[in-house]
Amino acid sequence: MASLLEDGLIKTSSIEQVVAPVTSHLCHLILLCESGQEPEHFSQLETVAKAVAKAAKYMATVASRLVVDADDEVMRMEMAPLVESLTVAGQHVLLASQKLSIQPQLEEHREELVVATQNVLLGVVKILLVEDDATVRKIVAAAHWVLECISQIGSAGDMPSLLKAFQVFSRAILLMNNLVEERVPDLRSPKQREQVRGSMHTLTKCISMLHTAMSTTIKHPASEQAHTAKTYVLQQVNSTVNDIVVTLKSNCHWAPSGPNGYYTDRRNSLMQLLGVSDCSTIKVSDFDVLLRDLVFHCMMVANTSRGELQPEVAENCRHALKLWTEISHQLKVQGGALQSKQHLASLCASLIQRIHKLDEAVVTATLCQVLDVFVFAGTPMEQLVNTISHIFEGEPEGREFDQDSFQPLLRAFQSHADRMVQVTGFVAALATDAKSLECVENSRARLMRLRHGVAPVLQELRGDTVQCSGALQKLLDLHHRWVDDTDQLMNAFSDIMDIKAFTSLAVQGMEDSLCGCETAHKCQDLQLFGEHAGLLMGHMNQVVQAVRRHVDKSDDPIYRNGLLVLVRQAEAAAAEVAGCVTDICSSSGHDESAYLSNCYAQAAKEAATIIEKDDSKEVDSLRSELVSLTPLLVQTAQETAMSSGMTMESIYKHTTQFSDLIRNTRNILLPVAGTWDHYKVKTLSELQGDIKILTDTYLQAEEDLGTISHSGILLLAKSELLQRQLQANMKRLSGLLSKVNKDYVIAIENAITLAYSASAKNQESSKAVEAQKHFENAAELLMENVKVATESVQDCFNYIRDPRERIQLRFINDHLSFQMSDIVSRFRLMVETQACCETLSLEIQTQCWSAKAHYLVEEIYKVDGILERIKEQVKLGLQGKKPPSEARVTWTDTPLALPESERGPLFSSGPPCLTYTCLFLKRETERWDSRGNYIVQATKEIADKIYHMAQYLKRKGPIHSKEAFVSSAKTIVSSCQSITQFLKVIADHCLDKHCAADLALVVEQILTITNQLTIISSVNALTPGSKSSDESLVKNAQNLLQIVLKGVRAAETACIKLSVPTGDSSLEMWQGLRQPEPDTNAARAAALCFQWKKNLLIHRALEISNPETDDLGLRKTSPSSAEPSLAPLLHVLGHQNK
Repeated sequence: MASLLEDGLIKTSSIEQVVAPVTSHLCHLILLCESGQEPEHFSQLETVAKAVAKAAKYMATVASRLVVDADDEVMRMEMAPLVESLTVAGQHVLLASQKLSIQPQLEEHREELVVATQNVLLGVVKILLVEDDATVRKIVAAAHWVLECISQIGSAGDMPSLLKAFQVFSRAILLMNNLVEERVPDLRSPKQREQVRGSMHTLTKCISMLHTAMSTTIKHPASEQAHTAKTYVLQQVNSTVNDIVVTLKSNCHWAPSGPNGYYTDRRNSLMQLLGVSDCSTIKVSDFDVLLRDLVFHCMMVANTSRGELQPEVAENCRHALKLWTEISHQLKVQGGALQSKQHLASLCASLIQRIHKLDEAVVTATLCQVLDVFVFAGTPMEQLVNTISHIFEGEPEGREFDQDSFQPLLRAFQSHADRMVQVTGFVAALATDAKSLECVENSRARLMRLRHGVAPVLQELRGDTVQCSGALQKLLDLHHRWVDDTDQLMNAFSDIMDIKAFTSLAVQGMEDSLCGCETAHKCQDLQLFGEHAGLLMGHMNQVVQAVRRHVDKSDDPIYRNGLLVLVRQAEAAAAEVAGCVTDICSSSGHDESAYLSNCYAQAAKEAATIIEKDDSKEVDSLRSELVSLTPLLVQTAQETAMSSGMTMESIYKHTTQFSDLIRNTRNILLPVAGTWDHYKVKTLSELQGDIKILTDTYLQAEEDLGTISHSGILLLAKSELLQRQLQANMKRLSGLLSKVNKDYVIAIENAITLAYSASAKNQESSKAVEAQKHFENAAELLMENVKVATESVQDCFNYIRDPRERIQLRFINDHLSFQMSDIVSRFRLMVETQACCETLSLEIQTQCWSAKAHYLVEEIYKVDGILERIKEQVKLGLQGKKPPSEARVTWTDTPLALPESERGPLFSSGPPCLTYTCLFLKRETERWDSRGNYIVQATKEIADKIYHMAQYLKRKGPIHSKEAFVSSAKTIVSSCQSITQFLKVIADHCLDKHCAADLALVVEQILTITNQLTIISSVNALTPGSKSSDESLVKNAQNLLQIVLKGVRAAETACIKLSVPTGDSSLEMWQGLRQPEPDTNAARAAALCFQWKKNLLIHRALEISNPETDDLGLRKTSPSSAEPSLAPLLHVLGHQNK
């Protein structure tokens, strides 16, 4: 969002009028989400979100009509996808706001709503910019037509040709003039409006000149003056038209139109608008734009301010936006009633008061940023220059500079310079006169040029001694200019800032730093003491400099002399404090040097037994020099601290030698760190803990490096030791990980070897083809094995009980496939380009992939419900090995499908009419979706047969004989076999004992009733004409269907059974089914259950997302959409037998 406003992409006021309210709504959302209010306050969020969604829907509708009516193919191509994207984004806003209203305590819901609204804003802006680009393209096309006409005019050789060319030129210039005149008033930038109008005026004057020059040239072709005039006019027209095109294509950047800075200009304009007697004029003004700009600037200031100052600025912004929302609503519904006008005036007065409070908070936050950022304004640059100067003095002649040694200092300087420039912009925005604004902006521009000029100078240090000397001199010049420009910038600040408020804040900072010094002294924390002492002296210096600048601008001699006395006292106190801090830090710094020296000496002694003989001698020499230099360094530091007259040259010389010895010793010890592991072996968890602690300590040391001038070199030495320890431990951890995950790396390393062989140059053509063939075979086999393994893992997720673990493992499994594809693609690129590049990146990716694959296998092996054979198959596949072939069980080609989500009523206990019951069963089962669902197919067959058998009792239907009647009963028994097998599979694989027992009981009941039905049908076949026997057969068939449905319900229960092992409902785990053998009837049955369970979860999620509630606030469910079921329940109303 910031880039849209800062980069000047919005060029017209009409677009700004559309974007401003949407941006303000988004700011309001962000502030509401970050306010941390109670859940009941989030009702405001949904209201604001609905307003954003409504605006998005309207914009999408307008854009759709624009696409239909447009004749610009470019705009059509660009606009169509943006319309669809904006519509989706608007719906996402509504959904996110509804989710937040359901669970307002979840931070991710708030973030989702903010992101969704940002997407709406981006969609709106993109649509508007596409339409605006189409407008600019029309003007550009007209301008090109004008240039073509100019070319035709210039080539005219006679008056008729000239007249004809001028006629076409007149139409072209008229079209261009109309389009430009329509565009100019809408431009946001006054500078652009002025430039375009000036160019059009010039172009108008050139037309008559062009006609005169061309006529003269045609009449007097030998006149050199006529040809010169013609050439001049043609060039003038061409350049003017091109200037217009360039100006209209350029972005719009804010420029001061008066004496005030950006923030002051927005604030004053807004206050003036709100203060008019007739508040209704706000409706036709730039109210939305002004408030948006003001709040947005305040949020940027707050975002970079101290943590304790951010809430006040954010709270005032939030209240201002709330009042803006109410004012905007009031302007839309306002009538002529006096009460309505009074309410609007009251809202405007409240907003004025809120802007005053916001102004105070923003000014305070800006002053605090000046205090924080400019407390050590020259320190990063000074540290960089001093370090390079000392390295240059200590390096032997002809030895190349180590560029990496001062890169951290360069990055620190650049980061601090960027922050200084940013804060300078905040101060410039507060300017109230043109002179102060110009001074601050000029100083900021100079600082930016100096900031970008340092890095090129450092690159020149790579040359010979003469070139390095010249580069060092340039760097010193840049440093002097940096100090001077910073001082000029602070002088410019004093004309804008309130000196009394600034010094009050600085004194408060000094009090906080003094308390910090006392706390650090009690804890004997030298590092913390140095930090607070540096801040104390920095703030003291800021106060002294600010007051001295203020004194220089005063004309009252008494006032000046009084302040100068206080300034001199403050300077004397600052010098005394600086001396005390130096003594404390120097007296403790030699302990760190001795400790560092002792650590390296001990490390060199231990490594002497495992390194090469030549290296061993050099290490001994370095160790001796280190031991002898350490006391000298400590003594020099103590003498420098005690005597203010001593220069720093001696300590710089000794610290440089000390640093060189440390670096040379480290360069020898690091390569043998892996061998050292045999002497100090640690577990993976211990090494990970050590690395984390060392990383934090090293980063802190790097951050604190150079805070105090005397201890900066010691901190540098300490950071080198920490860096060495960190590298050694990381090398140990990498070695152990390679050993642990070696089984998962072998196949990849084999492919790497073949890739290197295939990418080798200068080999015979036949060998190259053979090597590429071997590589491709290995790569395809590796990808195939990983694919099979990940697919098997995907099937295993149905049997992992913990949902959190299931989500985590699914993410890892998906990433393994993607990462392996990337690794193989890099191999193929190596073979195609015959270039062995990115070796380190490939090694890192391989180690990462192997670690994740090993972790995934270990977690899969922990799951009880998965077959051991499947676990082994996953393990071998991820290791790049071919799993043993398995005999596949033949299976039907019918795909699985789910029944429709229809539920019927249950059987009642009353004795129904047989014909009615069978008819109801048949009609109910006709609503089921039997596509691929063998459970539903079998149930339908049973229902159809029962209905036909009931019709036979009344001598109706397709059954006409006793034999067909008995055959239908036997067919029902046969149809129950597939259902019985399904229920038996679920019972055998159910992890819940109670569900398994229920299913087993149902299976036994089905078998019992089917046996009874078989016996009765056999008896019925031998008793022709017995109506009671026929009715008994139909009733038994109905009982069988009831038991079947009971079994299906039990199967559903088994599939969604939950357990709470810890007694905490938040830790529910799905028990479900145990994994069956693949490619079997059991696997097919389990797949049907899992697919049904997935649809059930989707159904429940849709039910939850329904925003409608009843009078009690309970969520409404859709009456036309019931939960998905394996087979719908049937309920037959009770009827008496007729």
